[in-house]
Amino acid sequence: MRRRLQGLTLTGLLHVLPHDGVGGAEIAARQAARAAPGRVTVAFLSGPVEGPAEPNRFSLNGLGPFDPIAAIRAGLLARDRPVAVFSLWKSALAMLVTALLAPKTRRVLFLHSDRRVHLPDRLATWLQARLAHEVWADCRRSLAGLGALLPAGKATRVISFMASRLEAPVRT
Repeated sequence: MRRRLQGLTLTGLLHVLPHDGVGGAEIAARQAARAAPGRVTVAFLSGPVEGPAEPNRFSLNGLGPFDPIAAIRAGLLARDRPVAVFSLWKSALAMLVTALLAPKTRRVLFLHSDRRVHLPDRLATWLQARLAHEVWADCRRSLAGLGALLPAGKATRVISFMASRLEAPVRT
């Protein structure tokens, strides 16, 4: 497996998501991969990749987001990256395996919602918040929604892809 992964783009940031789709997290990851193909790699734990194939956006071919083989593949990919970002609670197992296989890689939990919808979501997010070196959020409200699940003193940051594209019109 290690040899097969070495043929992929191995620089910069790795973004791990449970699967590809039409959600906000998937769209943001897709846009980042297209904007910086040499610096951003997006790996989906399970399912096919939506749209045209790209060398820096691929599936880890898991049977589901909790497939331990896909989690191990994510951990091995992260060994060659300075930063691994994990979006959504279903990527918790992959983050745990990455912490074990790639301890030097900085782990980031990226929040895309201000609500934890059920107990597994709360438990997985609690674990991820502890395993992460930093917690990023798509807006202040998402970060505030973490509430007591956020460990004291944890580094946080709001990263808005939408805000970075907005520019004031230039008047002449």
